[in-house]
Amino acid sequence: MGWEIYRRLGLIGVLPIKTMFPSPALRVVESTSSRLVIVDPPNYLLGAILLIVGILVGGFLLKFKGQANVRLMYIVLLPVFIGGIAFLTSNTVVELSKDSGNLTISRRRFGFSQSASVTSLKSLRFATVETSRGARRLALITNTGGVIHPSGAAARGGEYEAANAINDFLGVRPPQ
Repeated sequence: MGWEIYRRLGLIGVLPIKTMFPSPALRVVESTSSRLVIVDPPNYLLGAILLIVGILVGGFLLKFKGQANVRLMYIVLLPVFIGGIAFLTSNTVVELSKDSGNLTISRRRFGFSQSASVTSLKSLRFATVETSRGARRLALITNTGGVIHPSGAAARGGEYEAANAINDFLGVRPPQ
């Protein structure tokens, strides 16, 4: 009887925790005739899950430290914590600017900016989405046949919208 309310609202099958975190999908945050900005945001949900698992297992180890090889478990927990922090603090910003004539890809990992990758807009042919085993990845194809991957491979969403926005900005149509 109580589930009927959720069914009518379309909330059946939706995890409540997913509404607590921003979407990890790629999104176009600015689209003008002279500038296009796409953001690949942090994956807050996955990062939070890894940190919570690490805290729970760490707490369990502190409580029962005599029953397990503590050093080995901490060695196992370290990558879980590092992975959680990486997912929470990493993002990529893709900027296409007709004023400068450049594609600039700025990445942040663990909260620190990496040097930006700059490519001429003239060297880009089109944008497409590569798919493999259920994962999708935004790919920028260059005139020489090279591929630039501004984001990682995942099934987070927004890849097709980003590719369409880039192709519209460049004024090209990808081959079918």
